[in-house]
Amino acid sequence: MPTLAATPEQLVAEMLDSGVKLPPLPSIGATLLGIVRQPIDTIDTRKLTSLVESDPSLSARLLRMANSPYYGASGTVTSLRQAVVMIGLEETVQTLYYYVLLRAMPQFPAIGGFSCDAHWTHSWACATAARMLGRPQLFVRSMPGELYLAGLLHGIGRLALALHRTEDFRRCVALATEKAQPLHEAEREALGFDHAALGARLLDAWNLPVSIQMAVAHHLAPDEAPEAHREMASLIQLAYALANQAGFGAGVLAIQIDPASTVIARDGQSAFSKPDILESLTRDIATELNKKSEAALAAPDETGHEQATDAPPI
Repeated sequence: MPTLAATPEQLVAEMLDSGVKLPPLPSIGATLLGIVRQPIDTIDTRKLTSLVESDPSLSARLLRMANSPYYGASGTVTSLRQAVVMIGLEETVQTLYYYVLLRAMPQFPAIGGFSCDAHWTHSWACATAARMLGRPQLFVRSMPGELYLAGLLHGIGRLALALHRTEDFRRCVALATEKAQPLHEAEREALGFDHAALGARLLDAWNLPVSIQMAVAHHLAPDEAPEAHREMASLIQLAYALANQAGFGAGVLAIQIDPASTVIARDGQSAFSKPDILESLTRDIATELNKKSEAALAAPDETGHEQATDAPPI
């Protein structure tokens, strides 16, 4: 199969110049991006509430989430301010960004073995796990907000391929299935690069921070990341493994990696290399994902996207 483009940069340029492309980051998403990256104690709750009030579908989503059984306030939360208090400010901001990004994506063609909605479910789980890995007591330098964004966007390059080069992406899926190999290996064989490299270039076009670009670019092989970005890439790899182990994403074409085999769990220096801490995190994250998934993912949003479960994310 011929390579689609000589480099990921060329393919992103081709995408941005074509009539069939991923949309630009929505204006409300760009605003939320800035808020997500702020220290939590500097976020203006009133400004955030006003921003959400300008978007009725987001308002409805947030109220529905706050009234879900997970938060124990079914039917009693009637205002956005109450919803933010119930859900928590940090959780609210990051969940809103997930909804905005999901809604911005166009409908994708049917591709056997690949579900766009299931992909986003996995991405949400990876983002949520990544944020939990950023707890201060774990002594990481990476900020929880940036970890969440990197986890959410780690597979964006795959969606770009599925949308922009559908037939070539179908052949990648078929090749991975035929050879029983992870899809990113089939991408490299067929295209000359993988979705992680493409995704990083797309995030550059969206003007996202370099730290997030590098985490996405190197989450498949964190030990190859520049030293300044190795920790975040390693944490995204671990979050991916923990999300899969919790039941949010493992599939025949996904990377199957034991959390204990990830780069950061084998470094012998971080808290994650201690078996008791890793086991505790594995339990805590699985519990959190399974409890929270009903509140965050159960209902379709107003664009008609539903959290499909007919195919695993790859």
